[in-house]
Amino acid sequence: MPDGSRPTHTLLIHQAFTTPNDAGGTRHYELAQRVIANGDRFTVVASDFGYLSAKRTAGSLTGREEIVDGIRVLRVATSRSMHRGIAGQLLSFLTFAASSLIAALRVRDVDVVLGTTPPIFQAVTAWLVAAIRRRPLILEIRDLWPEFIIDMGKLKNPLAIAGARRLERFLYSHADQFIVNSPAYIGYLESKGVDRRRITLIPNGVSPEM
Repeated sequence: MPDGSRPTHTLLIHQAFTTPNDAGGTRHYELAQRVIANGDRFTVVASDFGYLSAKRTAGSLTGREEIVDGIRVLRVATSRSMHRGIAGQLLSFLTFAASSLIAALRVRDVDVVLGTTPPIFQAVTAWLVAAIRRRPLILEIRDLWPEFIIDMGKLKNPLAIAGARRLERFLYSHADQFIVNSPAYIGYLESKGVDRRRITLIPNGVSPEM
């Protein structure tokens, strides 16, 4: 951790990171803006194609970095198969998990790694980066995985469900701190053995100024 001589550097791994120029929610853009306003640094490893549109994100080039309102954004190659069924989604998730791992390990002076889920695979990448770099891992839960895909009927195989829940427990046991966007998720995490003192609620919201 920094000794106070330099700003804290947060690294976020998020396939669907969006700016105000892209389609989608800007939760993490807003979070980064507040971190930067506090005098700290924020780097994002993100896909080079939009999660909703499957088109190249505004101003991005694969393998290049851009500075968006003070946020350093590294765009990595990702399959464009997001909207081609379950197999296409899985391919998109896995290619990002691999390419983001390589890019994230090249980022210097990281103090804390922030992983967000779903999708779960990018959270695994965040854990790997944190473990290799020996840095704290903050895990953000924006939706309950795998519960929501089981409830929606997208995951039915008993072996796959058991494996998914085992992966969920693994990540929960290896995260140092948690962020949730719903009060109900606090109770869910507690039921999985997570200490309430390790959970911070940051709900979604709107900016009245906008």
